[in-house]
Amino acid sequence: MKEEELLTLIKTHWPHGSAFTTNLVLDISRGSQRTIRRQLANLFGKGELSRTGQGKSTQYSLPSKKVHWQDSNNAFPVFSQASLLCIEEIHQPIYTRKPVAYNFDWVAEYIPNQSFFLSEDNRKKLASIGKRASIDHKASTYIQKIFNRLLVDVSYNSSRLEGNTYSLADTEALVLDGTAVEGKMDSERTMILNHKEAINYITGLASNSASPTTEIIRTIHYLLSDGLVDANMSGHVRPEAVGITATTYQPLEGKDRIEGQLENIVDIAAQINDPFEQSFFLLAHIAYLQPFIDVNKRTSRLSCNLPLLSNSYVPMAFVDVQKSDYTDAIICFYELNNPSPLVDLFMWGYIRSCNHYDTQVISIGFDEIKAKHRPLRRQLLCEIISSNLFGKELIDHINSFTQKEIGAIEQDKFREDLSAEIEALDATRIVGLGITRQELETWQSLNTKAD
Repeated sequence: MKEEELLTLIKTHWPHGSAFTTNLVLDISRGSQRTIRRQLANLFGKGELSRTGQGKSTQYSLPSKKVHWQDSNNAFPVFSQASLLCIEEIHQPIYTRKPVAYNFDWVAEYIPNQSFFLSEDNRKKLASIGKRASIDHKASTYIQKIFNRLLVDVSYNSSRLEGNTYSLADTEALVLDGTAVEGKMDSERTMILNHKEAINYITGLASNSASPTTEIIRTIHYLLSDGLVDANMSGHVRPEAVGITATTYQPLEGKDRIEGQLENIVDIAAQINDPFEQSFFLLAHIAYLQPFIDVNKRTSRLSCNLPLLSNSYVPMAFVDVQKSDYTDAIICFYELNNPSPLVDLFMWGYIRSCNHYDTQVISIGFDEIKAKHRPLRRQLLCEIISSNLFGKELIDHINSFTQKEIGAIEQDKFREDLSAEIEALDATRIVGLGITRQELETWQSLNTKAD
């Protein structure tokens, strides 16, 4: 009997959730014991079967989830085959799984810029996908509009992963307009508004390229947990033990030990040069340590965006990430110290976040190159007007400035945008240029005479 035939036989006799032994398979297959054992082992290795127990107690079953597809529109699964095998281990009944504690030795093995959760190829892929010239929320009203969209998305998706029932439209109304939905719990409204405050705080830090510190992590926790936990616990390391449902992992206990380890992991994170590796480290290890009485995963999800925003990358909005997949991935990290499922989820979720960003850019007709060079155009306009340049001197100055400050590929577009701005220049457009109305009128008069 071939393996494919054996698998068909198993699916017929033991549908999902039903366990069986090697002897039961032998009874219905009429194959040799050696062959059947080898085929069952091969099917387990390929992820076609789950396995529990050892020796005579070994039992097999069909996996509860063979492949995790987020929706029918996606062309690839969230998890690799290796990650699915890991997930199957934590899908076994909890009483069959080994209780585990916080693994200091495993954390200590990580050496910044020598150890990596994300492969070099993955880091390069994320960097090429995530870099956007326009991620600067102070640059223009267009960028602010995009940023507001991302503000809504991060608040919505992070809250959704905690079971919040606000829809995306409800979240947008609450975050941007302050309009709450009738019939919803106050705690849900507070959770979303707290996300808004924490994201605003992070973007302020990112504009100054701030590195993570324990004070920053604790402040993020305070903003996210305010009104949801005891006031004395917001922003403070927990003094007591906590438990996590659906896992055998028991987080670290003892306030002094937790504070010391929080300092340690944040110090490690601050030394990581690659923004995506740093982002993943914060996402994984803040959740793993569980330094606060509650709101730990939310703190990790918001904290992981600090290095991305600081380096002008699209934020990780967790767009379309399913709660069950996120839970599976984080429990594999907790119980097995296996980062693979969380790496897969991070990669998948970040690509989706970038695609979502691009959709928003297209929907409002955003010109990234124009926004990128807005400060330089305004600097050049100030020089032109204050120096009363016109005619050949004007053209020569524009060409010299452009060649010096703008990359070759974008020079023609820069000149085109500058020309349009000069054509439209009037007294309403000189705010922030550092020139007066009188200087503008003098320059315009000289150019009129030259024409």
